[in-house]
Amino acid sequence: MTTITVNKNGSEVPAVGTFYFLYDRNKWETHASTAEERLVGGELVKVKSVTAGATTATVEFENALSQPFASSSGGIGNVLLSKLPSVGGNEIGVCENITLKGFRVFGISNSSNYASWMWVLWSSGVTVLDFYGCESVDTGISFIRCRNVQLFNARGENVENASNVNEYSFQFQRCAGIEVNRAFACNARYCVVMEAGSSGFKVTYAYGVNILESVFDIHGGDAYGGEVRFVSAFVGPPGSFLGSIALGNTAWRRGASNITVEDCSCQWLNLRTAIRNSTVRRVTCTRVNFLARENSPVLDKGAAGAYPDSVTMENLTVTYNGGSGTQDSTMVSRVYCIANVFKNILVKNSTIESVNNFAPAFGCDLTTSPLTPQTPPSDITFEGCTFKMSDTTALPAFRLVRDYVNTQKIKVTLKGACVINIPVTTFVGSTGAIVSTEVEVVNDTTSGQNVRKPSPDDPNNKNSARNLQASDFDRLKFTVI
Repeated sequence: MTTITVNKNGSEVPAVGTFYFLYDRNKWETHASTAEERLVGGELVKVKSVTAGATTATVEFENALSQPFASSSGGIGNVLLSKLPSVGGNEIGVCENITLKGFRVFGISNSSNYASWMWVLWSSGVTVLDFYGCESVDTGISFIRCRNVQLFNARGENVENASNVNEYSFQFQRCAGIEVNRAFACNARYCVVMEAGSSGFKVTYAYGVNILESVFDIHGGDAYGGEVRFVSAFVGPPGSFLGSIALGNTAWRRGASNITVEDCSCQWLNLRTAIRNSTVRRVTCTRVNFLARENSPVLDKGAAGAYPDSVTMENLTVTYNGGSGTQDSTMVSRVYCIANVFKNILVKNSTIESVNNFAPAFGCDLTTSPLTPQTPPSDITFEGCTFKMSDTTALPAFRLVRDYVNTQKIKVTLKGACVINIPVTTFVGSTGAIVSTEVEVVNDTTSGQNVRKPSPDDPNNKNSARNLQASDFDRLKFTVI
């Protein structure tokens, strides 16, 4: 879409060849902990032509819009075309078609002063190429309200704030039309971050070493339309670094939609808040987390009660190891979530393997919820998946989905000829685990029988393959701990 209709500001007509910032004045977001409010989304636009009416103007832009602006009504109403800020009484100009190549920036470490490597604001057609930054307080490179931004072959190391807390390496805030290719970060909180509703992005070949949280992160704002491919995190000792891929944020809770993630590897795959209508393919990880929102009394002005919805994951390889002795002993502390945590989640043609089963492959961590339970319940479907377990000494249950505090009902469906490949010893007794009455397991055989096969890891299991029985589902534990 390149054309939209907006209300005129009195008799004023948008000027051809001029930059404006297009945004929806109703798109607010509230931080779960601080209650800070911010406008999100929007994009820098340049006017190509205008057809003015008595009270409205239909405006054509030089670039296609990266996000929908009330498209059902053509953009009229809450969609505003705002002039750019003024400095000293003069409206700022927009930098156009600039390339910054070969910069080497060595910043300040452990300082109370802000010393970011680079800020790029109100710019269109900017390329940062062959960049190296080392030691930064706060954020490495920030792109703010820019359009058509390219970051190619960028490396950042040791990004931390004044409190020695790792921070963002490469951040895009309220930007549109973003391309990142070959970005690397070491010793940082994040590698690549889409902040406050940045949309229309393509991220390929991003890598992180010792990333405290996410090698790629969508940091709220109702981001729209993005592609993430060949992103990998190399982590340090378990419990020290997450190295996750995070779609959505539990503090800034508007989430994202129409996102595609393919051919990536990470420790955790986090689907947070209002991530919806999105697809994940060929990702290798140790766990998938559904996080609805922080347990916070702060109501969200834009996305209260948001949760992951309508996400399809195909060809995942989830191999998880929960340690021993205590639940999740190798997992770092995380924000538990509340409310109805996911709906319409489909996992297809994937392999889920438990090295030992103290932790679940799919974590739906619930705390006491102040929200009203929703109908229908949370639901997840596994289609054509294989479930494997190699440790016969751990608790006698394959923890596929774990409900930490039983506050919401969860519906789990197996269909499309799923294969359960678990040692027979795990189907004997139920010591150490409690079957949750709040989990409904559905054996859907409309597209093929779900079967249980002998496990090569269990020498005592000589039985031939057979169709799943009701007692088998009782051993696919959905536990309340």
